[in-house]
Amino acid sequence: MQYTITDDFDTSIQHYWDVYFDDAYNAELYKRLRIGREVLEVRKEGEGDSLVVRRKVRLTPQREVPGIVSKFVKGALVYTEDNVFTARTNTLDVVTTPGFMADKLTTRGTYRVQAL
Repeated sequence: MQYTITDDFDTSIQHYWDVYFDDAYNAELYKRLRIGREVLEVRKEGEGDSLVVRRKVRLTPQREVPGIVSKFVKGALVYTEDNVFTARTNTLDVVTTPGFMADKLTTRGTYRVQAL
């Protein structure tokens, strides 16, 4: 299945990515969403237009697992997000892998930021 979601933000491209990667912002965001967040890896390569940031995060929603999902999940629902940000294209490639049935349920997407 493929789909597109479009959002408009009244901010610059640089500010958007600065906030997206800000640790304090993310800590508070995930706290309010009641999702445990553990940063497993952050690697920055290059700078300016040639900057590439690779980030791996383990996320654990702090809620009860829905009944239908509980048949497949033992314990907490956990998933891992692998992100690769490329400054030259203002894109973030995301691969989300659940802690269960990973061979069947991996999702992929691309965030693309452009000026209006």
